[in-house]
Amino acid sequence: MIIEKLIDEFLESTIGRTVIPKLKGLNLEEVYFHGLTDSAKSFFLTSLIHSTNRTILFLANDTNSAISLYSEILNLVSGKASKSVFYFCGQEVSAYDQISSDTEVISHQTKTILHLIQKNEPCLIISTAKYLLEKIWNKEDLLKYLFEINHDTKVEPLELARKLTALGYKKTPTVTSRGEFSIRGDIFDIFPLIGEPSRIEFFGDEIESIRTYSISTQRSQENISNITITPRYYVIDPDISDLLNKVKKLHKDDGSLNELIKHETELLEASTYCESLEYYSQLVNQKASSLFDYLDTKTLVITDDWEANSILLESWHRRNVEIKGELEKSNKIIPLPDFLLVDPGLVLKNLKNFSRAFIERFELSSDSNSHSISLQFNPALRFHNQIEQFTEKVKDWLSLKNKIIIFSDQPQRVKGILREWNINSVYTEGLKDEDYKNNQIFISKEGTINGFTMDFANIIVLTDQEIFGTKRKLNTLKKTPKSDRYDYYSNIEDLKPNDFVVHLKHGIGKYRGLAKMSIDNIEREYLMIEYAADGKLYLPVEQINLLYRYRGSADVLPKLSRLGGTDWELTKKKVKKAVKKIAEDLLNLYTARSKLEGLAFNPDSHWQLEMEEAFPYTETPDQWQAICDVKADMESTKPTDRLICGDVGFGKTEVALRAIFKAVLSNKQVAVLVPTTILAQQHYNVISERLAPYPVKIGLLSRFVSPAEQKKTIGKLALGEVDVVIGTHRLLQNDVKFKDLGLVIIDEEQRFGVGHKEKLKQLRVSVDVITLSATPIPRTLHMALSGARDMSLINTPPVNRLPIKTFVGDFKPTITKTAILHELERGGQVYFVHNRVETIHKTASYIKELVPEAKIAIAHGQMQDKELENVMFDFLQKKYSVLVCTTIIESGIDIPNVNTIVIDNSDQMGLAQLYQLRGRVGRSEVQAYAYCLYETEKILTETAKNRLQAIKEFSSLGSGYQIALRDMEIRGVGNILGAEQHGHMISVGFDFYCELLNEAVDKLRGLEVSDPELESLVDLNINAYIPNVYIEDEQQKVIEYKRLANVRSHKELEYLSSEWKDRFGDYPQEVKNLIKIVELRILANQIGIKYLKSEGISSNIKIEANLRLQRWLSIQSKLPKNLATRVAFKGGARGSSDISYLLVKTTGLDSSQQLEILFELLQNLKSLSLNEKIA
Repeated sequence: MIIEKLIDEFLESTIGRTVIPKLKGLNLEEVYFHGLTDSAKSFFLTSLIHSTNRTILFLANDTNSAISLYSEILNLVSGKASKSVFYFCGQEVSAYDQISSDTEVISHQTKTILHLIQKNEPCLIISTAKYLLEKIWNKEDLLKYLFEINHDTKVEPLELARKLTALGYKKTPTVTSRGEFSIRGDIFDIFPLIGEPSRIEFFGDEIESIRTYSISTQRSQENISNITITPRYYVIDPDISDLLNKVKKLHKDDGSLNELIKHETELLEASTYCESLEYYSQLVNQKASSLFDYLDTKTLVITDDWEANSILLESWHRRNVEIKGELEKSNKIIPLPDFLLVDPGLVLKNLKNFSRAFIERFELSSDSNSHSISLQFNPALRFHNQIEQFTEKVKDWLSLKNKIIIFSDQPQRVKGILREWNINSVYTEGLKDEDYKNNQIFISKEGTINGFTMDFANIIVLTDQEIFGTKRKLNTLKKTPKSDRYDYYSNIEDLKPNDFVVHLKHGIGKYRGLAKMSIDNIEREYLMIEYAADGKLYLPVEQINLLYRYRGSADVLPKLSRLGGTDWELTKKKVKKAVKKIAEDLLNLYTARSKLEGLAFNPDSHWQLEMEEAFPYTETPDQWQAICDVKADMESTKPTDRLICGDVGFGKTEVALRAIFKAVLSNKQVAVLVPTTILAQQHYNVISERLAPYPVKIGLLSRFVSPAEQKKTIGKLALGEVDVVIGTHRLLQNDVKFKDLGLVIIDEEQRFGVGHKEKLKQLRVSVDVITLSATPIPRTLHMALSGARDMSLINTPPVNRLPIKTFVGDFKPTITKTAILHELERGGQVYFVHNRVETIHKTASYIKELVPEAKIAIAHGQMQDKELENVMFDFLQKKYSVLVCTTIIESGIDIPNVNTIVIDNSDQMGLAQLYQLRGRVGRSEVQAYAYCLYETEKILTETAKNRLQAIKEFSSLGSGYQIALRDMEIRGVGNILGAEQHGHMISVGFDFYCELLNEAVDKLRGLEVSDPELESLVDLNINAYIPNVYIEDEQQKVIEYKRLANVRSHKELEYLSSEWKDRFGDYPQEVKNLIKIVELRILANQIGIKYLKSEGISSNIKIEANLRLQRWLSIQSKLPKNLATRVAFKGGARGSSDISYLLVKTTGLDSSQQLEILFELLQNLKSLSLNEKIA
């Protein structure tokens, strides 16, 4: 690795030979450093890992610096060294706020202290002084409850479950988050606090295998030797009776507990987990430790900007004291002893027990007693994409015998530039010692994020930041991979009892659950569906593919259909007619446009590739596909009219940017049309910044641009002196003329008025159009429209974003004050969501009183458009620090400086709305926070609890997001297809509507359309279902039945059945039979057999084959004798209109043998029919 070469150069330099011995030999002393640029800190600390042979605790000056430094160091180290770098973070709320601990924080803390306890090896710990106040495991307790599971462990699965429950782990049907486990027969899944999601396969009390598995696919990945189990929370199996006595004893009221505490003590008495359990348990467990208790005396503490750390320490302590005091005065809390408040003075005292190094920004004054060492790292020169200036300077450095190391995400581009200027360079991959000695310029994709110089070693380090002015891509601190349930569930809905469903034939009913029935000793499982007038339908599970989950308007409950009635057929007929009409309109438009001759833009140029490589993030798969789609459209002669859908922040703008630049490089003008002034300003800022290195002239037309400036821009547009113009509907006015308009980007078209939409229709005839929409469009609708409308979906959340830390709890002034002050102190802004217009001004006054230093603005939907725009624009310009607003911010606004959102009365909002609101923050590299609060002392309904728990658990964008967004996707139907179609969709349910639309489009395109009702039916007197011992959870079972019903090929069946074996264990006989029956269905479909059906209580199985006798005799003569004797031909005589069938005699055969005989028969029929349909 080139990094190791660099480290060697540093260690062997005069500075290295001075600094390292000094740090190695420090013994409870202090040393001061200056001359360490921010860009070189990660490199310097990485060098210390390799050389000092002592544990280093590095205290960054704030949380974001700590996270960035930790992430960057992980990019620099590899192999064994990477396992000795830790991030010791802390809870971002006060211990007195009664908000349960963040599992991810506990995970990071536990990893750190376990290394300190178990490994006799030095490590590097990144933290801040603030986190030294955290109360964590006491070593004795942690070691008492810590245990390892390996191949020699003997434990019954139920006993393991009991142990995990006592440690705070939660049993779930499917494990998707840290601290969860599930049992499915002999298969035991667990996601421990440290390590990967793991799957244990038992045989009795013995462990047969341990393997990791993917959260997304739920499939096993690789075998491992052991799993380390640590408690999920700091609370470990508390003595509830002792705890309750202390809670009641310490309550200072007149003897009666307030309602909330009373409710919580009742939950504790019933041994039920409640949010405050961790808080209350500290009354009986006061042995908590801090990080200091785990560090050995040889530890070196390095502090970056001690003054900033001290202020942070004091501020956090002071805020905790204030919170404790205010809560005790309000008598809404059981007061805890002061042991939770670690005194900053005690922190300072503890620090003196270790050797200390302080990084100072400037050299200490000469009269200081402390010794200060200059490290002589300096920032690298910045060239801001001035390539000639860069190459000239490189030549100067080379003449002075410097080595130049370039860390770039665009290594080929860098090498190409140097080659153009006759400068030799080498890639570092596979670099040998000899190559390093004989060359001066090295290019690598690994390395630091920013450059620096080590003049004392004649070394220059450069990155994309210095050369091109673009940030390097960095894997930020990643949260535990959550289940993007979209991957796992695909298009399957999670069906729960009491959900409304749509049966293809019988209409809208209510699903009541699974029911098992036994007829003539044959057990079958059915979905019970309730209809109007007490009608009940028992649907065999193998026919679940005829069922759709009903999704319509959240405000209106659907009317149940009547079994055997005609209303459903009439409704279906009406909707089919409507979707046929819209399919015809879409296809006609599509066909008409495809016949027009449009402009073919030039292929990608060097500049295009250069601009794209400068994108500071990794494109998501969906985003990349959208980019490819757009480019293919633009380079073809067919006029472009593509819709790109995806949530705010999912990367639509980058897709548009690449299209814009492509058009400009083809000497065409581009218009970017947006519905609001705020969006116009945002797009202008983003486009101007990204295209700054290139000679692209960009204009803005909106209400916030003066008339004189607008007139000037319009004049330049007509002359072709403006390449890209961003504007509101002002762009559609008659005085705006273009010299050579080639591309129009329309953002949120549905928000424009009727008149504007007419003008947009006219535009589409003459120029390429790309439309962006932040309303998520479901894949089902996308698939239905894919043959009639060019659409690209960006449903994949962006990578490398810090997950949003989410806190759920009752509204306390202290929490709100802490949240707002924390954000303001780091220069950020806050959304405070209060969704009641009538009390919003009162709420704003309350926030002002609570946080006097905050500059507060108000925004809600009842304000005049211009007034609202002015407020939002001023907020964007940072004239206000807190925006008290309604849910008006839930879409279309992207302000990277807003990184805290407080949601009042969050229990009254839907899950999708909460996701949308929380998604307004966390759009930059800064750690974002969301506080979902509800009324103090309010006892939440079970539904509200589950909703808030879900928002807390799925704390990264995209995690569980697809499920939550389904409500919002329905809103998108009206935007894409119009209000009338939205009404039709409500009448049959969203999913069935999409199916009908898909069918209509395919028919019009001349494609074959399959009818689920005409698929082969296999109905045998054989026990074939999923027993509870195999899959216990009913909801999970329904999902698997649905997946099985959707299987259409032997390959798909093999994939699913192998997954079942992996996830649920060996098949019981009933499941084996079920899988075999699906194999029969697949074969029957392939050869045109309508059904295979047991004849009453006899042992015969009837197969409708629609064969003529002569054909059957020909086939029979070629069948193996054991088959030919069991099969009789019935009906189908010459001249007869009767449908023929085969009768298979299964006397004396058990279920497995019956299935084998049938399978063998169908395989023979298939091969003897030469793969043609029999019918």
